[in-house]
Amino acid sequence: MKQKPARFDKLVLRYSECPTAMNGGNLGQVTSGLLYDALDKALFNMQPGEVSAPLRSPMGYHLLRCDALHPATRQSFAEVSARIIELLTERQKSRLQKDWIRQLGR
Repeated sequence: MKQKPARFDKLVLRYSECPTAMNGGNLGQVTSGLLYDALDKALFNMQPGEVSAPLRSPMGYHLLRCDALHPATRQSFAEVSARIIELLTERQKSRLQKDWIRQLGR
């Protein structure tokens, strides 16, 4: 995977049980403190284009890919509320799609 990070999306869709699999495993832009400690520590020590070694959390095993680093910024709720709604809607949509696909396999 480290030799061909572009395959990450396809492998996630095939093997991941995470609702983000429908979106190539993309968590979006993540700030420090949002993930489990082991994932947070690994992610914030990665460079763009890097794929982590397998990591374990209470949710299971994970591979992380760092696509980019963004400088920290602060925005008001009014500036981000529409994006929050969009992200939550997409997350729910992905979860429902994943559940539907699982039901097809039964």
